[in-house]
Amino acid sequence: MDILITVGLIFLIIYCPLAFGAVHIFSFTLMEMGALLLLSAWLLKQVWNGPKKGPLGAEREGGKYGIEIESTPLYYFGSLFIGFIILQLIPLPWQTAKIISPGTLKVYKEAFKELPAFMTLSIYPYMTKINLYKVLAYVGIFFLIVNWADSKKKILGIVHALIALGTFEVIYGIIGSLGGYGHIWRYKKIWNPQFVTGTYINTNHLAGLLEIIIPLAFGLFIALSSKKNMNKEKRTGRIEGIRGFLLTLNFSDSNKAKKILVIFLTAIMILGLILSGSRGGILSLAAGFLFMSILLLFRKKFRKHAVALLIIGAIALMYGLHVGMDLTINRFEHMEQTANFRMRFAKTSMDMWKDLPVLGAGLGTFQQAYRRYKAPEDDHWEIDHVHHDWIELGAEMGWMGFGLVFLSFWFCLGYFLYLWKKRKNSFSAGIGLGGMGAMVSIALHSLTDFNMHIPANALLLIIVVGITLKALKINHHGRVGNGLKKRERKLNQERITIYFLGWLRWPLTMIIVGAFCFAVVTVVKPLYAERVFPTLPDSTVKRKAPALDDVCRAIGYENSNAEYFYQLAILLEKEDGGGQKTEDDLKKVEWAFGEMGKGAEADLIALALRRAIQLNPTNPFYHLKLARHILSKRKEKADQAESIIANAERGFERAFYFMPNSAYINLSVGSYWLWKSKIVKEEEAYIEAYDRFIQHFRKTYQINPKYKKRIQRSVKQYYPVDSVLEPIFAPQINAD
Repeated sequence: MDILITVGLIFLIIYCPLAFGAVHIFSFTLMEMGALLLLSAWLLKQVWNGPKKGPLGAEREGGKYGIEIESTPLYYFGSLFIGFIILQLIPLPWQTAKIISPGTLKVYKEAFKELPAFMTLSIYPYMTKINLYKVLAYVGIFFLIVNWADSKKKILGIVHALIALGTFEVIYGIIGSLGGYGHIWRYKKIWNPQFVTGTYINTNHLAGLLEIIIPLAFGLFIALSSKKNMNKEKRTGRIEGIRGFLLTLNFSDSNKAKKILVIFLTAIMILGLILSGSRGGILSLAAGFLFMSILLLFRKKFRKHAVALLIIGAIALMYGLHVGMDLTINRFEHMEQTANFRMRFAKTSMDMWKDLPVLGAGLGTFQQAYRRYKAPEDDHWEIDHVHHDWIELGAEMGWMGFGLVFLSFWFCLGYFLYLWKKRKNSFSAGIGLGGMGAMVSIALHSLTDFNMHIPANALLLIIVVGITLKALKINHHGRVGNGLKKRERKLNQERITIYFLGWLRWPLTMIIVGAFCFAVVTVVKPLYAERVFPTLPDSTVKRKAPALDDVCRAIGYENSNAEYFYQLAILLEKEDGGGQKTEDDLKKVEWAFGEMGKGAEADLIALALRRAIQLNPTNPFYHLKLARHILSKRKEKADQAESIIANAERGFERAFYFMPNSAYINLSVGSYWLWKSKIVKEEEAYIEAYDRFIQHFRKTYQINPKYKKRIQRSVKQYYPVDSVLEPIFAPQINAD
């Protein structure tokens, strides 16, 4: 089992970054399945080869087997975070939701005519569920590392794999950018083709990967400077100067050769970071190096390595100047321009955080909830991340989730620093320092980017945190816990052993295998649905117009994806011209709606749109589509025209409420009020409708002047005089 776990971990370390950073559903689902397999393998190993108690191998005579788990306070933080996510997914009575999160209740009040009896705190449970699976994989891998990496050899194996990965990413990226290849594998690079991105789509995310690996590589350099090798150098004597240093290099000494190789590879990775052009990445790594240097200066034994750290950085910088860093320098010159829109994202995201302060909008729901807060300047962008991991965390998880992660980071860093100061062997000091440097670098970069939303980077950071914890408990014998003082052993190496009778091994094995199969089916269902009809971002999939069969099959695999029902409504509208259903249509979609979908009188289009809104109530396009569909029924049901218009009007107002700074939404809502201004008879209703369409069209033009001709055509259909257009296109007066 140890071989399987070792190979599996190295596979995940290499595969996830190479698969575009595991940002697509096929790659992060494989990551989740890998985590499940490795955890199951470790559990089976414990069940069959764990510690024994009583007569060894004598199950019939009372012999017991045990599952041994290493205890660490870091488990509690991961468990609480998972608990918060699950709380966001549990349907709660609206009275309870009102107490826990009044902001969420307000969202539901705006989205529905009548409040549902039960509601989730996540505004879009499907996306929260997808992200919960990722978090469970991260926490599971951390648990595995803490309980599996019990020797220096295992930790070094992980470190070597990470350094090899980082080196490959840089070399592949340099060849691709400087050689003009312009592709990631066989897919054409769309973003930043002139910069080094490795196998990542975005330069900043390659920088995030390197920020994790480079400090660890330098930590390995320190780890190789063992007391034994230093004593050997003292015995052979020293010759001063660079010439003397070169003469003393003995490449037959494998340890010294490894140190030189590590320096060389570290310099290559720093060069790759510089050529990536990631300003936040470069500054964050510099801050991480400064943090590591300060710690080294306080340890007399390792003080000289602070100088080595600066030398490595200088070598990479000089080579970068030789190769050419014009593009990177140019990006720094335009930093103010980029900072302006990122500050705007952060400010508007803080408004979202204020409205949902306790538990947020739901993990993974930022893109959906943010539409209401998006600034008019950003109308042409679909913003899926705020470029600030910490603020996005607060917006999605509220103060409780943000506070937990923030406290976890500082507790973890402080705990590692406490252990690091007590470790005297070079291995613990080196790997421990590298791990802390990686944590500081990525935490700082998270102030300007969203690396923790890139599954590969989040996974590698968790792995580094795990091996850092284990390295800080390694003694000079290369094992965890042996030879430590009694007080330290009690603090650092507490283990919990759960004993069970030997005859229970087979039932436990069946339970583990069954749980593994169930979990795999659970995480794979969204992947199957996305393969039939993709809705999540995926640059590797060639999208095509879906057929009704495709959407129905996708719903069969995953019926909590709101986009499937929205697309179902669009297809039904196209196929039957507005609701006249064929028998074949009924058979295809009947199961999606249950009893409500049966019978010729059922309006499947309206049912599909209402189901989409029920699953994702903040999407303005669902409300807009439903409002238009309801309005189209007024001629068929002339006796209910007044009620139909009122219902449609509520839909238009909801669309505007959830995306008030969208030119398209304002144009659509303005068109409705323009139409209404010509059908109402009461003077008061006419004045209201007239003022509303002027207001919405004016805002449409202010957000996006390209809509001017469409506005002119729409208005002149009803009001063929130019005076009506004057207040719409009049220059906006600046209040200042």
